[in-house]
Amino acid sequence: MEKNIEQLMFSLLRCALCESSLSENERMELSEEELGSLYALSKKQDVAHIVGYALEKEKLLSHESSFFAKFQKQQMIAILRQERLDYELSQIRGVLEAAKIRFLPLKGSVLRSLYPVAWLRTSCDIDVLVDEAQLDSCVALLCEKLGYTTDGERNYHDISMYSSNGVHLELHFSIKENMDSIDKLLSEVWSYAVLIDEKEYQYRLTNEYLIFYCIAHMAHHFVNGGCGIKPFLDLFLIQKNIEFNLETVREFCSICNLQTFYEKVTELMHAWFEDKSKSDLILKMQSYILQGGVYGTLENKVITKQGISGGKFKYAWSRIFLTSKTLMNYYPCIKKHIWLTPFCQIHRWFKIFSNGHRFRQSVNELKSNNSISKENVTEMTRLLKEIGL
Repeated sequence: MEKNIEQLMFSLLRCALCESSLSENERMELSEEELGSLYALSKKQDVAHIVGYALEKEKLLSHESSFFAKFQKQQMIAILRQERLDYELSQIRGVLEAAKIRFLPLKGSVLRSLYPVAWLRTSCDIDVLVDEAQLDSCVALLCEKLGYTTDGERNYHDISMYSSNGVHLELHFSIKENMDSIDKLLSEVWSYAVLIDEKEYQYRLTNEYLIFYCIAHMAHHFVNGGCGIKPFLDLFLIQKNIEFNLETVREFCSICNLQTFYEKVTELMHAWFEDKSKSDLILKMQSYILQGGVYGTLENKVITKQGISGGKFKYAWSRIFLTSKTLMNYYPCIKKHIWLTPFCQIHRWFKIFSNGHRFRQSVNELKSNNSISKENVTEMTRLLKEIGL
């Protein structure tokens, strides 16, 4: 991918999100090959709908182009996603308010209001936080009142539920990311939640904590294969459109050893959306993020985790034998009965073996772990150290 296509994508994103225009230096006639490269790059990052919106706004996408319909399709998909998610969230909001259960919408459903047009901020699911003590009653309530279904399987911070029309709800009982350095502050989320005006049970995060949560979530995904560019769009618009105390944000990051990461993320964000110069470190971050796509890659995840855990054997061991602390996220009974740890470990293995998809994922992960070169791990370890992770 040529560098100018990458920078053009970021210029178009800025053009769409800031409702500005491209400069004369940024404007260019695009060949079909260049449009193809731009489409492929933006689709990999799930921002093709934004890029298409900007291309049409800037009159750089002809109706005669073979890519006009493709960009249009991504915009229609984004609009449909947003309408479906907004409808389901309004239904969930009504049920939880009526049941007098406090709740806190997260991620896309909150950040969408910062975008010039709501559908520019796409999401694959709805994220809602409730008190852990009320989790089971919330699951039962949503199943009874709205027809949601769930297998009841508890992930490390949520339970997955599905509406009758296929919308995915992640019902969170925590926003912790299974990283000790950041979980100590993420575990105090309700201390930084405030009631939304005219609502009795719906909360929002304070502005400073919202920024910190965005940074912490990026850090979690960065060390798990890649975070994509969408969190950078969120952070850019948060800091552009809301008032916040920068010193408080820095204090939160300092508590969780994220101050260097926050600085480098900010530097990369300015390089992308304000066309600032890029240092060698920023170029390495950019390469890692763009190569990983929206959710990162398994290879990237294994490389970073090998570097953190200390080699192939230690990483494989850590994936086969989870620590008691990690198992508690999936089996809360261990909190009171630590002696159940080995039995829960065995139960986890049986669940993996009995689920074809998860079993194939696990096998592919172990294969990838065995094939990663030491040089790649060394290079990634150096990058993580330089950005404070």
